[in-house]
Amino acid sequence: MSALATTRADVTMMYLIHDAIRRDLDRLEDGLHRLASLHAGRPRRDLIGALSRCWADFDHFLHHHH
Repeated sequence: MSALATTRADVTMMYLIHDAIRRDLDRLEDGLHRLASLHAGRPRRDLIGALSRCWADFDHFLHHHH
């Protein structure tokens, strides 16, 4: 065997993270569609707050971990 033998990189974690990102984006999209159907009031304000927190978490992850 050669001293320069190559090994394959384990990219399992990369695929898991990318799948999680896609899942989270799908959830954000669903929330935005739901938001569009809500009239003014407490449920709409609560959803806006939840979506804002989700986006902040997502934004933080992308900027600090990618």
